[in-house]
Amino acid sequence: MYTEYRMTKAVSAQVYEAAAEVCTSLAAAPRVHIVVALCQAERSVADLVRMVGMSGPRLSQHLRVLYQAGLVTRRRDGHQVFYRRVPERTERLCAALQMELGAGAVEVVWKETL
Repeated sequence: MYTEYRMTKAVSAQVYEAAAEVCTSLAAAPRVHIVVALCQAERSVADLVRMVGMSGPRLSQHLRVLYQAGLVTRRRDGHQVFYRRVPERTERLCAALQMELGAGAVEVVWKETL
């Protein structure tokens, strides 16, 4: 089976580097929680503070890691900052997290803040 999956060394090095960056950015439970929360909708920092249950400064550190990895984007609206996932980079990730956490995990996180 493994022999059927072959890539050139140049491509595989880039792919493995990108995969390692994503894995490193998700190496903390709060960051996984943030990504799950952003699978359904854009959220303000205040919403994420409530959902993840940590202080604003600690949350900001985790958001910075996700932002630098290209998994989330941010926008400012007045004094509020909103984060959303980057669909091209997180579509399969959200599906995998939902499968791993259970079919309704993303919906449960979504409903917790309504």
